Amino acid sequence: MVANAAVVDRIRDAERIDPEAWRAELEVNLTGAFLSLQPALAGMRERGGGRIVAIASTAATDGLAGQAAYAASKAGLLGLVRTLDLEMAPAGVTVNAVLPGMVATEKVEAMPAEVRDRAVLPHPPPALRHPGRGRLGRRLPLLRRRLIRDRRLAPGRRRHRPLGLTLGRDR
Repeated sequence: MVANAAVVDRIRDAERIDPEAWRAELEVNLTGAFLSLQPALAGMRERGGGRIVAIASTAATDGLAGQAAYAASKAGLLGLVRTLDLEMAPAGVTVNAVLPGMVATEKVEAMPAEVRDRAVLPHPPPALRHPGRGRLGRRLPLLRRRLIRDRRLAPGRRRHRPLGLTLGRDR
């Protein structure tokens, strides 16, 4: 099962974000991911195995200026992944997270240039990647196969890959 959530489009410095915008971001990215994963847990436990992959973000570990709520929601998702990994490992279920950098989608392209620049500049390799093109686009199918089949990734571990993704958690 893959759990993914959308960006809610609230770009504000932490001192200016209103409580409703904060709650909405966490509702989509954290609560939404949890609610999509929760129904699958009992069935995976009963079958004695399964794979869960959550799509987080490098914002969870690096932060993201102007998007405190987004970064916090993705950091919360990492905590959820780590907890589910501990809870589900005895049943043979692996739980991992993929932490992509910024991807050049329509929403990202529509961001103010100064916001994109703040997100891209701290990352040594260019953080903007085009889905389906370039090294990242070609490597995603391979990454998916590795997550599903490669026992060395189970239970979840943090692995640094040359395409800029981080998987699971440290062991």
